[in-house]
Amino acid sequence: MRQLVAQNQPLWGAIQVKHFCFSETAKRKGLDNRLPVDFLSNAKLTALMVVRCEQLLGRRFNLLQGYRSTAVNLWVGGSPTSLHTLALAVDGIFEGMGMLEACQRLADSDLPIGEIEAKRTMLHLAVGDRSKRRLLWQADKLGPVLRVSSFLPNPVLA
Repeated sequence: MRQLVAQNQPLWGAIQVKHFCFSETAKRKGLDNRLPVDFLSNAKLTALMVVRCEQLLGRRFNLLQGYRSTAVNLWVGGSPTSLHTLALAVDGIFEGMGMLEACQRLADSDLPIGEIEAKRTMLHLAVGDRSKRRLLWQADKLGPVLRVSSFLPNPVLA
C-alpha cells in the first residue's frame, strides 16, 4: 500500500497539500487524488516556485490545480508526460494581473520555471531549468499550443 501525505501538511507558505491536490474532477468522479509521499519533495519545490512568483509579481496566485494522479490526468485529457502527475506543475491565475503580463514578467525572471504557458483562462507553470524554459500559448481551448518567444504586447511565435 502506498504511503500518502496528510492533507493538512504544509508545503510552503500558506499552501497546504489539500490545496495543491484539490480537483473538482476527482471529487465528481470519486477518484483518489491524494499526494503520494514519493512526490512530497516535488510538491514542496513547486509550492516554493509559486511563492517566489507571488513575491516577484506582488500578487496572490489563485491555485486552480497542482498535483494530478494518473487517473485524474487521464480524465482531464492531460498529456501522459504531464508534470502535474509528478507534482511539478500548477495552473492558476495571479489576482489583479493580466495573464499575458504575468507570463511575460515571469519569462523575464531568473526564477526556476521550466514551462510558462498562457492558456485561455489560466496560466500553467512548471518547475524546471530556466535555461531550457519553454514559453507556450493557447488562445482557444481546442486550439493548438504554440511555442512563442514572448507574450507582450501580443504573443510572438518562436
